[in-house]
Amino acid sequence: KAAQTVLADHPEGHLNLGNLYAQLGDTAQAEAAYQAALARGQNFPPASIALATFYYRQGRTSEAEQTLRGALQHLPKQGDLHYSLGLFLVQQQRPEEAAVSLAKAAELLPTQPRVHYNYGLLLHQLGRSAEAERALLHAYELESDNLDILFALATFYRDQRQWQTGLPYAEQLVQLRPEMPQYQELFTLLRTESQLP
Repeated sequence: KAAQTVLADHPEGHLNLGNLYAQLGDTAQAEAAYQAALARGQNFPPASIALATFYYRQGRTSEAEQTLRGALQHLPKQGDLHYSLGLFLVQQQRPEEAAVSLAKAAELLPTQPRVHYNYGLLLHQLGRSAEAERALLHAYELESDNLDILFALATFYRDQRQWQTGLPYAEQLVQLRPEMPQYQELFTLLRTESQLP
């Protein structure tokens, strides 16, 4: 606490204090620290994201959304804010709105595999298969040994009944984590189906 107080003129110090208070369960102090961070740095996205996350965990969803949307008015090209808003909207069961935010995040954060992975999952859920495939393949290009991305691609192609296309991703999963039964089952299914006439 003393170390962060030295940084009191900077949003980072208040953000760190907010995280500390939140971990200690002092919600009033945490909220005050996050708001102080935001007051000192409207151009500091982590403060808005932390405050929105705090509100969400407190069940104050309208304030969480308002915080993120307010930040985007100041920083409309900040990809992390669009990404955070997209994830929030997914959690609120508003997938169409979430897709708009995640599309913008993917555009602004082209080298972040997790952004494209989550965008791809949402597009698949929405039945936008061609776009989902592009997003998931882009995520794979960025991080080809990521288990979540590999599993998403293998299950995407399973759902599309493109057994042969999905097989290499399932095979890679098994090679990386042979002890995981769900990966073995997925690999076996894709291999069996791909061998059928």
